[in-house]
Amino acid sequence: MMLEIFFPILFYLNDLIDKKDVFLSKKTYLPFENFIKNEELEKNKISLEKKRLISQINLLFFSNNNDLAYNKIKELQKLPETEAYTNYFFAIWESKQENYISAINYLNTCLKYNPNFDPAWNLYGFLQSKAGNLELALDAFKKATSLEPYHPVYRYNLARIYWLLNNDKEALREIDKLIELRDNFPEAYYLKGMILEKSNIEESLNQYHQALIRNFNHEEFLIRFFNLSLKHNKTEYLTILIEKTQNLLNQEIMILRFQTFLQYGEYKNSLYEFYKIILHSLNTQKDLESHYTTLLKAQILNCYYKKDIYNFLLKNKTNLSEYKTKFIETILGYSCNKPLNEKDPLVNPAL
Repeated sequence: MMLEIFFPILFYLNDLIDKKDVFLSKKTYLPFENFIKNEELEKNKISLEKKRLISQINLLFFSNNNDLAYNKIKELQKLPETEAYTNYFFAIWESKQENYISAINYLNTCLKYNPNFDPAWNLYGFLQSKAGNLELALDAFKKATSLEPYHPVYRYNLARIYWLLNNDKEALREIDKLIELRDNFPEAYYLKGMILEKSNIEESLNQYHQALIRNFNHEEFLIRFFNLSLKHNKTEYLTILIEKTQNLLNQEIMILRFQTFLQYGEYKNSLYEFYKIILHSLNTQKDLESHYTTLLKAQILNCYYKKDIYNFLLKNKTNLSEYKTKFIETILGYSCNKPLNEKDPLVNPAL
């Protein structure tokens, strides 16, 4: 590449020395075509067009403009020596259509043209992992990583496959290398936390916290972190998670928030979360049934907020499904066993 860049310049300098008398005496200029041949210009033009199309296709796929990307692949296909790229891009297209067998066939063709095409090995590993062929995926990710050792995504994928194959030692080794390479990669901390759940809960939770600090807000991650923190009574993390998730309307997260407030006696907050769950989730009766035991704990709120719950039901009854209405009526029908003379030791200290 460097020789290609500098060769025209070297040619120009040598020619300039040879013709110095012409420049000095006649004050004339040699035409540009004398220094770079037309064939070379055409070759450079094609090379630039390849790069332009490859860049465009990548961006279009990244932004999910898949149909436009497909049309650009057809343009790229018309240019010489683009077989590896076009087959790779057709593989991406097919995978986005969930035609995974066809995608793998395109990748096999791509790798015949260029066995060292690391993005193709990475995609091949991804597709094999989706098919459950973890050993084939492992080999593919190893190959991608060997070709480009500093690529964080390749190393993450390799670590994840080791984890899925229950090889935690190798998974941790790879994930630690990744964190050394790029310590702002939140998915790495999430994966490390999952790997450590079986052996070191404290460090697992710390890794989840590191992912959260780096603004990793995927709902699947938040649910897992929330569940583990609640299970192990880690209030330092629960406090952070409560703050981070206050505007989310994910059903699982709202139920975890409800459980947390209830478990720690924050009944007013628990009631508010209960209202959110009723209004914004439990879209089917099956949803309610799957969380029935947990949500039934809202009966304790009847001891403190029966009138509020009753007014909530009256206000929203016309918009609520029958199964939700019946469930709230079940909560209101709970016989409160809370002693009537119970005193708050802070507000009404014992004499």
